[in-house]
Amino acid sequence: MHLTVLTDQFMKNIKVRQVYPSHCTEQDAICAFKNELKTFQVKTGQRIKI
Repeated sequence: MHLTVLTDQFMKNIKVRQVYPSHCTEQDAICAFKNELKTFQVKTGQRIKI
């Protein structure tokens, strides 16, 4: 099984609601996250409020 699928399943199992991938996240992973989780891609200089 591909690591992206395992990561996605793990995040669902621990009930992650949002992910904030950045430049170091593989494009396949970002696509998988967008299909399953609320995803906000972080860009350089961007601020996020948690």
